[in-house]
Amino acid sequence: MPFPPKTGTPSTRPFASHPPPVGPPTRRLWSSTTWPRRSSMKSVDLLATVERWLDSGKAELLLQIDQQPLRIQRGTNGLIYTAPLSAAWRGDDESLAAALRLSGPSIRRFSAALALDPQSHRLCLVQFQSFQGTSPVISVIEALVNQRDVWESMLEAAASPVKRPVRPLSLGNSYV
Repeated sequence: MPFPPKTGTPSTRPFASHPPPVGPPTRRLWSSTTWPRRSSMKSVDLLATVERWLDSGKAELLLQIDQQPLRIQRGTNGLIYTAPLSAAWRGDDESLAAALRLSGPSIRRFSAALALDPQSHRLCLVQFQSFQGTSPVISVIEALVNQRDVWESMLEAAASPVKRPVRPLSLGNSYV
């Protein structure tokens, strides 16, 4: 389905478009506007979807990237990105403490912060970015999805118990 032509010149149009990225898409991307039709969305389609949303003035954009949700909301001075993690908070202090231990090194390396969604009781990554154009929005989406993948693998590794070697106490020395 072709999109309606944009009016105005790129310099006078709000949220002026940038040339589409070149190369094959690296992820399976779905927009809430194409749901439930599960066809894959190319990175060029993501760019067009984000541009349409920015031009529309709607408050929120819901995306499905790698079959996981990503939400972008308009804030007062920029955009708020939220990427829920699959790990649910069980309500205990131990699981929250484990996640917070991992968040210290993460905040030094990544731009999104770990948060707890009070409605869904899920851990999520949240990032605020002042609006600078469509290309930076795409860059933030890619970085946030990559960060979410790292968090998912860290939480999965933290959930699995660590096997410790069994050593007989009677020997006193380790011969391993």
